[in-house]
Amino acid sequence: MHRFAPLLVTAAAVVGMLSSPAPAAAGGVWSSRTVAGMTTYVYTPATAGVVGEGRGLLVALHGCSQQATVFRDLGNWASAAEAYGMVVAVPAAPNGGVLLGCWDYFGSNHSRTQGHAGALVQLAANLTADAALDVDPAQVYVAGLSSGGGMAMVMGCVAPDVFAGVGIDAGPTVGTSSSQIGSVSTFEAGGRVAVYEPRGGAQRGVRDPADVGARGHQ
Repeated sequence: MHRFAPLLVTAAAVVGMLSSPAPAAAGGVWSSRTVAGMTTYVYTPATAGVVGEGRGLLVALHGCSQQATVFRDLGNWASAAEAYGMVVAVPAAPNGGVLLGCWDYFGSNHSRTQGHAGALVQLAANLTADAALDVDPAQVYVAGLSSGGGMAMVMGCVAPDVFAGVGIDAGPTVGTSSSQIGSVSTFEAGGRVAVYEPRGGAQRGVRDPADVGARGHQ
């Protein structure tokens, strides 16, 4: 069972927390596969993992009205993957997503066996089981932008045993309605936000945004 401590992190921070090796030139390859109805672009680095048993895996989730191919091409994933010996997977939301291509992050009715959350759990299992990728099951992370950030937060709540860390960039909090995506704020849902650091200390769980220094993002 993974242990977590509260901390607001972005996709870059998830990678950066692993260690700080020297920059490496891209030498791996992109490939694609379909898992749980998602076309997923997978970058396999030429380098070995820098921590743990094998390579880390980062599942990176695009935002609303954003194609997974654009997120793949403009995310600087290859150089980061080579530097940290990390496999990067960029899935497209199943069936084109919902509400302008968004992930189904909204509301409070989420299950690790259904919907987009279920698909992402299946994706993590598929990639971890692929011996050619050499993924360490203890080093699987999920991060996202906008609706992808909201979906990453959902995954940290429904599958903390699968994902060792969560990265949230401008993402709506758990329980946010679909109409609130236009003004992303941890305060608009009147709520509390779950943010995590992999392999954390004594504090863990869900906290009020003010306690972790969160601010509304317009």
